[in-house]
Amino acid sequence: MEWSFFLIRHQAVGLSQPNRPRGLILSWHNWTHRMSRRIIIESLAHFDVNELNRLGAFARPMAYPFMALRTSRYLIEYHPGTWGDRLPQRIRVQWTYCHFNGYRPWMTCLCGRRVGKLYIGNGFLGCRQCGGMQYESQRRGRRSRLHLRATRIRQRLGDDGRPGIDPFPPRPWRMHRRTYACLKAKAEMIERKLIEGRLFRPRPRRPPRDYAFRAEYQASPVPR
Repeated sequence: MEWSFFLIRHQAVGLSQPNRPRGLILSWHNWTHRMSRRIIIESLAHFDVNELNRLGAFARPMAYPFMALRTSRYLIEYHPGTWGDRLPQRIRVQWTYCHFNGYRPWMTCLCGRRVGKLYIGNGFLGCRQCGGMQYESQRRGRRSRLHLRATRIRQRLGDDGRPGIDPFPPRPWRMHRRTYACLKAKAEMIERKLIEGRLFRPRPRRPPRDYAFRAEYQASPVPR
């Protein structure tokens, strides 16, 4: 069970290829290529132990068939319908005491780490460290991270405008004025940094190259 989930990291990073050197990668091109092939956290579904606690999943034995979960006070069982007769994955639940009374739940990953979220990869649940995942912001530079932060603030307000170019959206309905003022001040500070020097505009990604077509074209005889 554990190896099936860990295999995602080896396939994504490229360590499962034979005759691959295991030493330190000194080439910056090879390192960036390796980092670009890691799994993005935002693209995976996950289970949040705090959300389950708000739903009352640990108050008594509960079943969530749409999420393939069975919960109790100290145990979570994950069994998708595609597994058939296979045994479910069991996740131990830990509880820690809070300073202002009450207890907070945690999920125990396969590696033994105490985490609040487990991600679905290759049919199993694992933490961010086990799957070798990274956030979208970790793949970007300084100015690109600022652009991503400003874009997410606008998306929170229901706007798809371009940071630093389009006007800031008005306050949505039922949002507190203080919350809107804080978001607007934060967005203006970020967009001011983007405008300094030159305006940042993300470049579109290049389409993937069709190496199979190129090899077939080169192997085809040239008419004389």
